[in-house]
Amino acid sequence: MSAVTTFTDEKPTIKELQILVGGHIEITYLNDGSQMIVNADALLLKYPKNKEASMLKNAYIAGNVAILKGEAKLT
Repeated sequence: MSAVTTFTDEKPTIKELQILVGGHIEITYLNDGSQMIVNADALLLKYPKNKEASMLKNAYIAGNVAILKGEAKLT
């Protein structure tokens, strides 16, 4: 089962995000302006579908993701 971890106040490091998603990160944006961090190779690696993340993005998302809001967003 894939997880969704949300950060709102404290910005995670790139290394923390890489560990969370299991590899190279890719940033995608949600309609509310939040950032969704996914594993750039999740589909190639055949990670399982993340149902919660897929609903948030309205697209097929695989593997663990991080949602960055407010002060936690990467700049």
